[in-house]
Formats: sequence, structure tokens, C-alpha cells
Amino acid sequence: LVYRFRVNRWYWGSVLMVRAFMIALVPIVSPSDSNAQVVMLLVVLTIFLALQCLMLPWKTTLLNVSDTAIMLMLLVIVGVASVFSEQVQGPAVDSYTTLIIAALATCFTVVAAWSPGPRGQSGLLWVRPPWARPTTWHRSWSAR
Repeated sequence: LVYRFRVNRWYWGSVLMVRAFMIALVPIVSPSDSNAQVVMLLVVLTIFLALQCLMLPWKTTLLNVSDTAIMLMLLVIVGVASVFSEQVQGPAVDSYTTLIIAALATCFTVVAAWSPGPRGQSGLLWVRPPWARPTTWHRSWSAR
């Protein structure tokens, strides 16, 4: 349960169990409304993808990138598959579409901002979270 993760992320196995439980609850909460199921699944996956990108719990970078890519692909597949669900009439169509687009946009933003970048930078956009400290000393930091 704990040997797969970094020492300071030993609890991540519990987070994965919560994710699995929440995914299993999606068809139970709304069994007859497929659009609501899609939105709930997208929200759950987006939240856990954001946590994955922020915490980077796996021991190696390859495992972190693989888990992020798999969750991102799952989000895209669920978003695209929502086109084939039953059509809703009325104002609910706009709200479902807006929620799906917002979940996918949030997912792509989080992945782009906080996934590991080249040469150990904080992310592809090189955004350093406010709680992150530089790990090595550099001449340019002495002016701060």
C-alpha cells in the first residue's frame, strides 16, 4: 500500500482508494441520467488529476507522467463519449456542456502548469507553486 510512493507521500494509497470509491458511486447517485454521470465522472477525475499533478506521489518521474497521461486520456475519452449520450432538451443542455468544457479546461490548465517540466522545472509553463522553495543556490537568487 505504501511502498510504491515517495516517503513523504506514503498516504497516497488511501487517496487512490477514495478515487476508486467515488468513481464507483457515479452510476449509483444518478442511475437514469447519463449526462449527469458524465459530468460527475469528469469532476471526480479532474479533482484527482489536479491532486496528482500537485503532489507527484510516485517514486519515479516516469510513473508520475504515466499516471497523469492516463488520467488525462480518460478525461478526454469520457468528454468525447458524452457526445453519444442521450440528448437532453431545454436549458439543461447548456449547463451540461458548460460543466464538461470547464472540467476539461481545468484539467488541461492544471496539467500544463504543474506537471514536471524539462530539467526539473516546476511545470511546462514553469510555474513554481508558492510553497515550493529552490533546492539549489544560484547567483541570481542572491539579489532577492
